[in-house]
Amino acid sequence: MKLHHKLTYYIKYLHYLVKKLNWHLHRFWHRFTPKQLKIIGLTVAFIVTAITITPFVIKYLNTPRPLNLKKAASNTNFLYAAESKDLHIFVGEKNSNRPTVTLKANDTSLISFTLTQTNPDLSKPQKKGNQLTFTDVRQGVNLQYQTLANGIKEEIILTQPGQGNSFSFDTEIFGANPKMLTREFFGPVFFDADDNYLFHFQKPYAYDSAGNRTDEVLIQVQKQKQNGNLYKTIITVPLEWLNDPFRVYPVYIDPTVVHDETAEFATGSFNRAKDTGSGASPSIETYYQELPADINTVGLWHMNEASGNALDSSGNGNTGTPTGTTVVAGLLGNARSFNGTSDNISLGNPTSLQMTGNQTIEMWLYPTDMSARRNPYAKAYGGEGTITQEINGTLSYYYGTAGANTTPYQGFGSVAAIPLNQWSHIALVRNLSTMQLYWYINGVQVSNVAASYSSATVSSLTAYIGQGYVSNYAGSIDEVRISNIARTPEEIKLDASRRPYSTYTSPVVDFGVPIVSWNSLSWNEWGVATGDGETVFS
Repeated sequence: MKLHHKLTYYIKYLHYLVKKLNWHLHRFWHRFTPKQLKIIGLTVAFIVTAITITPFVIKYLNTPRPLNLKKAASNTNFLYAAESKDLHIFVGEKNSNRPTVTLKANDTSLISFTLTQTNPDLSKPQKKGNQLTFTDVRQGVNLQYQTLANGIKEEIILTQPGQGNSFSFDTEIFGANPKMLTREFFGPVFFDADDNYLFHFQKPYAYDSAGNRTDEVLIQVQKQKQNGNLYKTIITVPLEWLNDPFRVYPVYIDPTVVHDETAEFATGSFNRAKDTGSGASPSIETYYQELPADINTVGLWHMNEASGNALDSSGNGNTGTPTGTTVVAGLLGNARSFNGTSDNISLGNPTSLQMTGNQTIEMWLYPTDMSARRNPYAKAYGGEGTITQEINGTLSYYYGTAGANTTPYQGFGSVAAIPLNQWSHIALVRNLSTMQLYWYINGVQVSNVAASYSSATVSSLTAYIGQGYVSNYAGSIDEVRISNIARTPEEIKLDASRRPYSTYTSPVVDFGVPIVSWNSLSWNEWGVATGDGETVFS
């Protein structure tokens, strides 16, 4: 009875407070005329709206957008054109429909590419937004072009096998010079007469319709005459990769041309190094490196694609299908940015991700908002495993035996937090051979605990990057690797570290005949410090 009386008293007192508050509010609002109340309401609505949309407006304004592809001027022989302050792009010839692409960086410097041996009777290209598709330029070959913020993405599309593995483009160069390797062979970086950078080809790659990818695509620029402006640009895909009986057509070959603010060393390859400079001041640093795939890798997403799907480099064909997401500059090449509300990359529910035993999940995270719990990766927290980023920046891992997002499950926190607006490498290791769970941040073990279950239970849920059972991820994600083993502390440390050394290697030049001697071969370098133990090696 005493409890009943107390509850009755508290309810009556609460009712009294509500009535009193209502009376004060009534007196307060009656001080204003209807017109003044309308102005106050509109002002409050405006302030709330401005606070809500400002982050999205800032993100929209700061996100590079592809150049607008539109019909070229009638007084030119081009079909379509796109331009920015520093770059002009022209695609397609008006009279012949030939798929010629011309890039112009200033009034005097341009390069032009045309696929050789095209069909004589070409139809007009099909335009969709900023994308242009030339069909049947050769038997079984289409060409597709899409403008970028700083260049043009080209895809050679092989619609059926048997089209060869080498593709030659007639190349005309005016007011520009490709980087010389020998007297006949040149690197795919172009400079003006004053040695100022103009354009370059990004590292080409190829992938098939199952998401299988190869980065072993070779690009060569070869001079046609000793004097003149005619060259050949040759793109070659490994024949054994194309002839793989499991290859799924169409196959896409990507030689993208861009104009950057800094001259990139695309004439060769970086090994543990990166150009972190800008403008006329390149800076080659020992840097982080993309993770390799091995027999224990079930999924590896480098996120380097300029658009479209996130391709799996593990060889398992676990292609990621994005909803939303924005391609941004990542820690290593490109990354994917997620808006925190609707963006995600769906990985489906393949058998290779239905992991019940040992497991390692690694990725680079760049969080931009920690106002809610968010999932950078999720399968099932009561199943194969899910990672959650907490509002204090710590990380949690869950797995269990329910085979769904429900109990029973085990939760395990990192204790240490990752910072806002900064890249961090995270790794979760589930070692069910020793019944231990480990969290690593930037290569350092930050927590571990005994595992509760000797095996996870398979779920029917879709695996996602950037989405799960709580809020979608807000920020950027790069270099996601999932393995079916418990990676060692040494492996995790190596994956998160700058490399102990780095090299820059020029491309291999195949002369076709034995070389007896070299002429005019030189190497120039500057700024080599020798006081801290460095050794110049050549």
